[in-house]
Amino acid sequence: MSASKRFLSDFTLGFSDGLTVPFALTAGLSSLGKTDTVITGGLAELCAGSISMGIGGYLAARDQCAPCQNELDVEQRHDEHERISESDSMVEQSEKTQILAEELVRQHLEPLHLPSSLVTTFLNGMSREPTDLQRVVSRLQTYKDPSSAIQTSPQSPIMSGLSISLGYAIGGIIPLLPYFFTN
Repeated sequence: MSASKRFLSDFTLGFSDGLTVPFALTAGLSSLGKTDTVITGGLAELCAGSISMGIGGYLAARDQCAPCQNELDVEQRHDEHERISESDSMVEQSEKTQILAEELVRQHLEPLHLPSSLVTTFLNGMSREPTDLQRVVSRLQTYKDPSSAIQTSPQSPIMSGLSISLGYAIGGIIPLLPYFFTN
């Protein structure tokens, strides 16, 4: 997700909560009949809610980034191990590539619960044309490997928290605006 889309997503989340919670509070406090009480209570809730939502957004974004980095580290170590172990002769390399390609296709087709005879027929047909099999395998690897897809830089957890907090503050000031202009 691009940075601007992520900002708007987080901002909208904060904005919607910022509209509803202070609106309900100002509606309740307005029954007291004192404008100063509504403004003071509304601003206090606005500060507390903005801080709370910002911290929640920060923690959520931080937790979301950690598993992604761990998965990439594991995959990189796995790829390095595969490169080291595949330093055999060219014939064995070709056979290994064929077996790995077929295994990748089988793994991709497995969720479809196709009969094994159909999968075998499909693989035999693709094996007759090695370029077709390699084209399918390269697409499956692109689909399966997140590092080969277009990389989007993950948004900083701090920016996520700040954008949610900013949205909450802007959304929360809207229900309070009329009380600033009344006595």
